[in-house]
Amino acid sequence: MRKPELLVPASSLEVLKTAVIFGADAVYIGGEAFGLRAKAKNFSMEDMKEGIAFAHERGVKVYITANILAHNDDLTGVEQYFEELKSVKPDALIISDPGVFAIAKRVLPEMELHVSTQANNTNYGTYLFWYQQGAKRVVSARELSLKEIREIRARIPEDMELYAWRYVYFLFRTVSAEQLLYRKRCQSGRLHASMPLEIFHRGGNQTRRVYAGL
Repeated sequence: MRKPELLVPASSLEVLKTAVIFGADAVYIGGEAFGLRAKAKNFSMEDMKEGIAFAHERGVKVYITANILAHNDDLTGVEQYFEELKSVKPDALIISDPGVFAIAKRVLPEMELHVSTQANNTNYGTYLFWYQQGAKRVVSARELSLKEIREIRARIPEDMELYAWRYVYFLFRTVSAEQLLYRKRCQSGRLHASMPLEIFHRGGNQTRRVYAGL
């Protein structure tokens, strides 16, 4: 049976190093362009090189997101960006857009390519399409049931990887409207706010209190 991979998002070099030290199998990061987390701190090219070197020295993989849904004006910049990534040497790129995927295949023919959840991968036909295009892994849409994921797994090639989201349960404390809207920020057409959360295991045992952007 294939061993699951613990994949952790990292918004900064510090977070990447922390994830590596505490046991991540892989980390995914975004650069300063062509990713959907425009308001995150993200990584400069030098940060990427340092982070990837740090991870690789400890046997941990690093994937870079380039998961925008590109417009015409983006494509030239995407190609230049992928040329720059040749010297960075990530383990894979995470992509949503077919046009961006095609550029990655041409500019970085040896690079492992993953398809982002942002591509809304909800059926085995989509997985087979991306497999035929050369994708190594497809990330499932977040709304899929376990039954649907099992059916997809049964209908796709054995050497194709399926990444499924693991749900975490949150308990929200009561907050005022002023607290909810405090430090709001807009990204991808949504309202985000910093809120205190308490995370529980399924058994009901509290793990820790955190602040998260929602």
